[in-house]
Amino acid sequence: MTAVLNSTAEWLSTMSTDSRRNGSNGDKSSQASDHENFISLVNVASDIQPPKGWKNFVILPLQMAYITRYLWGTDKLRSNGFEVRSVDGSSSGVIHCEDPKVLSLWVGYIDSNISELNNKSIKLSNKYLHPDELIVYLGWLCERVNVTNAESGDFLKTWEPRFVMLKGNEFYLFETPPLSVEELKSSLTCQKVLETRFRDLKEHEKVGKREHCFIIETAFGENLYLSIESSDQFVQLRGAWQRCTYYAINKLETYTFACAMEDRPSAIIFDIRHGIGMYDVPTKKYLRWYKFSELQSSADDGKLRIRLVFHNKKFENNQHILDLDCTDFRKLIFYLHAFLLARIMSVDPDYLNLKTHKEKAVSTAPAGTV
Repeated sequence: MTAVLNSTAEWLSTMSTDSRRNGSNGDKSSQASDHENFISLVNVASDIQPPKGWKNFVILPLQMAYITRYLWGTDKLRSNGFEVRSVDGSSSGVIHCEDPKVLSLWVGYIDSNISELNNKSIKLSNKYLHPDELIVYLGWLCERVNVTNAESGDFLKTWEPRFVMLKGNEFYLFETPPLSVEELKSSLTCQKVLETRFRDLKEHEKVGKREHCFIIETAFGENLYLSIESSDQFVQLRGAWQRCTYYAINKLETYTFACAMEDRPSAIIFDIRHGIGMYDVPTKKYLRWYKFSELQSSADDGKLRIRLVFHNKKFENNQHILDLDCTDFRKLIFYLHAFLLARIMSVDPDYLNLKTHKEKAVSTAPAGTV
């Protein structure tokens, strides 16, 4: 198996070189038509022949493809195999590798090529999009479904593949990748990023055997339980979510919520430059401004009341407590979290740097087909 992999790697390396050479000529001629597709398709060489004595059984385009080691629709991990599905749903079938190291190499090579093609597609697509509508992330993950019946023993699919896209200030989930603007309307989920929160799971919240799971909370009370294939993909998606939040807040700059404080009509203002302000409506005056760094804790009763505790040595007893009543308290909490995250990222440039848990192996496989 190792010898086969080595000879295959040499062929793949040659294919990669030819693909880049042919692709560089094709890119120029295709730029005029790229804008016709919502997500630009990357040109790759399609006339490359395998080595003498080899035969192609299946050729799958890797752009926006999905690679998984899990049995389809379950949380059962294949010990020695994986499957690739292309954007049109075609499957490679289950590919078995007896050597775990070979399995890891192949999964890494293919995943790296998929990421490379998706990133190139993002760059090509963003050339034709408004700066406020740029694509930040494209990729596949899985959503847990049939949660109530999953533990009953019934044969039901408990995981469904979803194509995720972060675009502008919105988050989308699709059954299949949207290749036109019209297909954006077919999304299963569309939420403003500022009204969502990417949250790591606590130990008691984990369900099933899948790794790299997380929750997307929404201001409307709907939570999505999601899983992604690898730790590197998890870090990339979380980083993209944070960047998307950062860009959206810096575009928004300030947001105001109507509320009541001590039964007086008031307003609380979140401002990325000035912090958190309290405004008294009857007197039309600002009562006080707090720095984001002074916010020590927040709590709510799940209905209407929100308590914010600020800490500063200048305050009496070193702290100041605000008890507010707000009918839109859930949305207020999500915006507060988003402003805090954006503020942290603005004062700590390194926060924006996307760091993986470990260095990825450099792929010698071609960008385009497997």
